Amino acid sequence: DGELAFLRKSGASGLLVEEEERLIQLRMTSEANAKRLDSEVKAEIEKVISRARAEGEAEAKKSFESGSSLCATPFGIDIVGITEGIALLGALVG
Repeated sequence: DGELAFLRKSGASGLLVEEEERLIQLRMTSEANAKRLDSEVKAEIEKVISRARAEGEAEAKKSFESGSSLCATPFGIDIVGITEGIALLGALVG
């Protein structure tokens, strides 16, 4: 352990020292388990995001290849490409 019990450092011995050391070990084990679970959950979330991104890109590609030039946006229906063209033109002029 990198952490020595306070009572042990102070020179004490007995039941309280042993209990303090047991609690420190329990804390270290619990923290290690929490870190492991956290990294597993993060990895799973990254997989789900990657899969959703790939599915979205495939759907967009399929929609574009089928000739559909309309796109639903939160602001209504948009013709694909016009908004991007206006944005690029604004960036060039501005």
